[in-house]
Amino acid sequence: MGTHIGQHITELRKIRRLSVRQLATRINVSVSSLEKYERGSRTVPSGLIAKLAQALAVGPERITGQPYLNGVESDEQIQAVIPDLRRIMITYDSPDAPTRAPRPLAALATEAESVARLRQDGRSVVMGSWGRCCPGC
Repeated sequence: MGTHIGQHITELRKIRRLSVRQLATRINVSVSSLEKYERGSRTVPSGLIAKLAQALAVGPERITGQPYLNGVESDEQIQAVIPDLRRIMITYDSPDAPTRAPRPLAALATEAESVARLRQDGRSVVMGSWGRCCPGC
């Protein structure tokens, strides 16, 4: 199943470091309504898309899931993941003895393909947080 508008709202809200309550206040809806929009259990009214876009400082096409990012958002997304990427890169070639066995080449190839797809889809934030989904990271 594809990504719904609520998932885009949640992702953008987190990028902007806003709580559900803060965003709900900015767009003048109740917290429970915003939570329902984010879960996808309630359809986001078309009139609310513009308010969300303004509150999240993005174009409305980003809320609705268009693949094209505006320059400001792209820069902010990239900047948001740099600390995690830096942490991963600093520890990547650690001279300490590994605490677990290296993963098989086939598993690494599969993960590399997944990251490449995320990059092609413009999902820098997800790509930058990739290491957090792996055991031991």
